[in-house]
Amino acid sequence: MITVIIVSFHSQHLILDRIKEIGTKVPVIIVENSKDIKLKKELESNYSNVSVLIPTENLGWGKAVNLALEKSSTDYIFLIQPDVILLDNCVNRLIDCLSGFKDFAILSPININQKDHKNYHLLFVGR
Repeated sequence: MITVIIVSFHSQHLILDRIKEIGTKVPVIIVENSKDIKLKKELESNYSNVSVLIPTENLGWGKAVNLALEKSSTDYIFLIQPDVILLDNCVNRLIDCLSGFKDFAILSPININQKDHKNYHLLFVGR
């Protein structure tokens, strides 16, 4: 199974869309760095798969990710930003893709909007 982690700072307007795109079967951990208790109560009462962590201070992105990683209990993590739009059943397709790989450290979908954002691929030759 996979857990989606999102680090947020006043991103409620984006978070709600991401949760709808992710669905209700995949665990979601949101670290809300703004101390927005109202958001935590709203999300956790409306979505049983969502857990919102409110740190005592703004941890920044890296420490917030580490906090969420400590709380996750799944084998895999899908780390996204609040403004990433998940198209075409992205999370379920990523889960399906995981079964095809046995030994990897990072697996990520790519951005399909080549007009505005260029995708870069790294190729490692001759290990």
